[in-house]
Amino acid sequence: MVALGILAAVASVTLSLLEHNVEKDRFERTAAVGSAVREVINGSSEQDGISRFISDMGRLPVIINTDTSGKVLAELFDNNEVEQNTKWAAGVFFQNASSNLPATDVAELKFPDEFTNLNLPCGWSGPYIIAPYSTLFDGWKNEWLTLDNNGATQTAALNKYIYGIRSNGSDGESGGTEWSEQDLVYRFNTDGKGASTSSDLIVTVLIMNKLGATSVLEAPENLKTVSAASWQSDHEYEVGSCIINNNFRYRCLQTLPLTQGKSSSSCPTELTAAADTVNDHNLVWQKIGSGSEPGWKASSLYRRNDRIQVGANVYECTGIRPVSGGTAPTFKAVAGQLTYDGDLVWICDYPFSKTMNRLRVAFFEPCVTSTAKGIKRLMAVRNGTTVAALDQEVSFNLGSFAAFKQPAATWTDYNQVHFSNLTPGTRKIYAYGYLQSGSSYSNKLGSDVIGVQLKPGINCITLILNNSLQE
Repeated sequence: MVALGILAAVASVTLSLLEHNVEKDRFERTAAVGSAVREVINGSSEQDGISRFISDMGRLPVIINTDTSGKVLAELFDNNEVEQNTKWAAGVFFQNASSNLPATDVAELKFPDEFTNLNLPCGWSGPYIIAPYSTLFDGWKNEWLTLDNNGATQTAALNKYIYGIRSNGSDGESGGTEWSEQDLVYRFNTDGKGASTSSDLIVTVLIMNKLGATSVLEAPENLKTVSAASWQSDHEYEVGSCIINNNFRYRCLQTLPLTQGKSSSSCPTELTAAADTVNDHNLVWQKIGSGSEPGWKASSLYRRNDRIQVGANVYECTGIRPVSGGTAPTFKAVAGQLTYDGDLVWICDYPFSKTMNRLRVAFFEPCVTSTAKGIKRLMAVRNGTTVAALDQEVSFNLGSFAAFKQPAATWTDYNQVHFSNLTPGTRKIYAYGYLQSGSSYSNKLGSDVIGVQLKPGINCITLILNNSLQE
């Protein structure tokens, strides 16, 4: 009897330990699954800190199955449950022709092909987590509960965003006094607006000129201080001379025909005084008397001391003068373009007082719906002192999905914009701008279309406007 009592006591303790170990195993399994799901969404286990699901889809997961068979998180692991037309594609195209860009921009600018027909890889490429038997329960084989953006348990409904998951422990009820009954909560967000790994992007836009990259809306210092007069006809200029035309600064790039002694297209006026000089804008001629010499020819090469005859008088070439033509050229108010006054070549520098008063920064990220794949454009616009953020979704119908978020675009300076609450992942960005004065558009420049690996937290990038957006 004593022996049987001892055996019963040992069996009771063993059974108690076994039950404790089973509960501990279930609890630990629940914690491991919850942590793994959160890491899939938050990306904390990824080497680059980016969740592959969010990067592919451009959003948090949604409920695609509402039954109680371990499928509430099916979008993370079940290839058969996921809509076929949301599967990964190598390139989803953003057609800027139908993107509601400002009408004046479309009319005035020649956008690069990679912007007007931009593409991003996106779509479901799971499974993102391995689930045994194509189901995913907690350790007690209870369905995971899903959380709304406030952290409260939500009723499972199709296409609802999942902001977190919850297990109510061994008793299946909220709360509880035993350690195995405590609730395990894994939230994917902290502010109710998006994933906790949401990103901020600070974009600095610079303009490239011959002095290097400078602030978009402020002229370089030496351009501010240069004092120049308006263009004058028949005036001597040197290479590097500066003039002002309608608040644009032009610099003399070269004299024509340099030192080759090529005459102008205009015949000089005949002089009668013996010592008088006359010029045809390129060459200087001095009257030396009368005689028989060849006549003056336009656009012909002459050297010093060459002689010509105009009427009854003979002239000798005494020098080459880089003087301007007799008629003002058409000055083109476009940075980098050339103009001619018949004798001199002028290049348009950036405007004397400012370089741009219109600036746009466009950010692109994928947005995959229940029926299609597309690209969302977030666009920050600065028109002088007016600032706007334009969120534009194109190329697909959102269907039953509401817009996931409306990231803010705030300008901290004339040439810096701050996008907040973005979805991490492989993204693209583009910037362009121009100077608008009334109905005149000039200095139309854009950056390259830049690929950026957006990580959680603060990201910074500098875009250089160095590509002409004009014919």
